[in-house]
Amino acid sequence: GCSRRQVFRQFMRAYDARSAIVHGGTVKEALLKALDGEPVSMKDFVLSIETLMRQAIVKATMAHRRGRCAICAVFRTGSSGIS
Repeated sequence: GCSRRQVFRQFMRAYDARSAIVHGGTVKEALLKALDGEPVSMKDFVLSIETLMRQAIVKATMAHRRGRCAICAVFRTGSSGIS
């Protein structure tokens, strides 16, 4: 498996790549990395992000079904619990 930190970093790289494209720039090669930090092609980078998104959706759906959805708890209580 992968750590939360690895997933976070991967999504940050994806966001930075998206921003470069949306704002008319080019994606820096340094952003194109696998979860383990090894360089990958754009195709493999996109596939890794798609896979992580699918896993996140499945995990969130399962948490919701079990009544353990943190986001749903916020809407039920009206409070994020953050002060």
